Amino acid sequence: MRTRWMCLAAVAMAAGAPGPAHAASPWLAKGRVLGADDQYVVWTAPRGGSRVLDLRTGRRVPLRSPRGCRPKAYGSGAVLFTCDAAGGWPAQPAVLELATRRLVIRSLPSALDLGNVSSGSWVAIGREWIEARIIGYHYTATVYLSRRSPYVSTGRPTPTTAPDLDAPAVMQPLCGPGTGLEGPGAVIQQRDGWAVRTARAAGGRADITLWRCGAPAIETLCRGTCGTARLYGGRVIWTDLDTTFVRRVEGGSVTRVTRTGQTAEAAWGSGGRLAATFTTADGPRVGLVALP
Repeated sequence: MRTRWMCLAAVAMAAGAPGPAHAASPWLAKGRVLGADDQYVVWTAPRGGSRVLDLRTGRRVPLRSPRGCRPKAYGSGAVLFTCDAAGGWPAQPAVLELATRRLVIRSLPSALDLGNVSSGSWVAIGREWIEARIIGYHYTATVYLSRRSPYVSTGRPTPTTAPDLDAPAVMQPLCGPGTGLEGPGAVIQQRDGWAVRTARAAGGRADITLWRCGAPAIETLCRGTCGTARLYGGRVIWTDLDTTFVRRVEGGSVTRVTRTGQTAEAAWGSGGRLAATFTTADGPRVGLVALP
């Protein structure tokens, strides 16, 4: 494993005051949101590279990608890059921890040599695990590389478990009544006594279902053309045909996220607001709006 340090040049910028979900809010920049949480907003720039806004200080800083690497995801205070390999897959993952500015380019353990792999990609990062999706001869697989050690998990969801990249053991108990709903291609998030499931099928179709852990009912929120749903601040956030919607988990009206009539094509909960990619005449832009 090789460790590098990266210097980030800080540029002061006001984050902007929150307003209603449809009200004007300052653009952060041109680009697309890579991910966000209550501490940082990370986005990719149109001409390459990535940027980060520190919500505590209001500072916006550029992030230089390691040579041969591209930003792929953000999660739990870290930016995940995928780096070119001489033989294609397995490409090396690189992890930049924003709080410490520490960059680690991982050496891949032999357990990732699955044989007959035609392609693969690092797709997500949490506190404990980095997720990769691999396509080989007559098979597909999801594998998880530990952020703390060379350990690789090839565990699969069962009718009673679902992956959690923030947990020490990647497969965690799935709360009822959703047990048995994990399915191939399903993405399940559990938080604060609720669970939301995005189930993908052949042809790119996807459905979203929501349930309270321990309650008998399962509610369908979106059918057919849905993007991956997320739980944040007692709400469900999802996309449908490149438009973002928000609904409180306890029920109520669904709000379409817009800024002066421009729709949000993706959004993450961030510091009590939404960090979103908006579709504009000048291309995608990143902005902050109030959480409906």
